[in-house]
Amino acid sequence: MRPSHRSHIRRHHPVRRAIAVIAAIVVLAWCIFAARFLWFPHVDKQPAHVDAIVQLGGPHGGVDTYEATRSLASDHTTNLVISDPYTEKPELGARICAPEPGVAVYCIHPDPSTTRGEAQAIGKLAEEHGWSHIMVYATGKYHVARARMIIGRCYSGDLDVGYHKTPLSWKDTIWEWAYQTGGVAKVLVQRGC
Repeated sequence: MRPSHRSHIRRHHPVRRAIAVIAAIVVLAWCIFAARFLWFPHVDKQPAHVDAIVQLGGPHGGVDTYEATRSLASDHTTNLVISDPYTEKPELGARICAPEPGVAVYCIHPDPSTTRGEAQAIGKLAEEHGWSHIMVYATGKYHVARARMIIGRCYSGDLDVGYHKTPLSWKDTIWEWAYQTGGVAKVLVQRGC
């Protein structure tokens, strides 16, 4: 005897329900993760004085971000560290790494050209110069938590992390959420500086 259409539906219904429940759990877990690491990360305010201010490089940083960080330097530090990802645009690199009156400017070209490479260079500079408190500006709010985790592994002093508000298109926002999700997952798996 051939199974009825109704019993065929009942047999597959629990599988569909299980898939829907698993999908809902994955979406909920990502929303909790995104809320903690991307949408509402712990953001520090600029302290009155730090040993160094650091501007991380990135695709959405732009010259305005560098200028905003440079404008803070003379009031809050005597050391400014700029990560220069613009190796293919030397005139832009020269502009963002230009001397600043009363401030030592360190222009780094991290290898690898990643947040981890930047963290390694920052840790080395801090050790060489005896810095015990730095303020790092990430490329955006979505980058703050990941930058804090990575730099904290390479730098043992007091670490404050903030960002300058940079408007992103919806396309760039979605790309950054996806990229940073993968980046944070990688940081959680990959240990050490």
